[in-house]
Amino acid sequence: MDISWTKQAGDGNAAIGSDRDTLISLVNDVKRMIESRDSAALSVSFELLEVWLAAHFKDEEKKARATDIDFSSRKFEQQYELNELGFLRDGLAARNGVWSDVEAKLDIQFLSNWLIEHIANGDLQKGQPQAGSGGHGARAGKETLAQSA
Repeated sequence: MDISWTKQAGDGNAAIGSDRDTLISLVNDVKRMIESRDSAALSVSFELLEVWLAAHFKDEEKKARATDIDFSSRKFEQQYELNELGFLRDGLAARNGVWSDVEAKLDIQFLSNWLIEHIANGDLQKGQPQAGSGGHGARAGKETLAQSA
């Protein structure tokens, strides 16, 4: 049940696209470990995701400061996003690979919703200067998230 990103038109920002693709890949890895109930690999997958997010968030802030974009509210959003993932990680770790198919589906749906919310709200674009828009421009082309069964 992986998530993929489909860009139907427009050229977009390569850095944002790369970040988005990396984030989707890392989240899909976590989802696969939930499905396989491999606690050790799940722990590693969460760690990779969290380390990448921390670096990504620092980069967002650095870019925002360089372009004089107010970043104060985004800082709180970033911490909330990390807290949400930490809550899921800790809950799964406490169950040590012992969860039902229904629980796995709920946890995977939570993670999917988290990812979709992160991308759909343009979080990957916050802190990225947009040409001619003062950092708040619309995305070029039509982009969609797709979740495979």
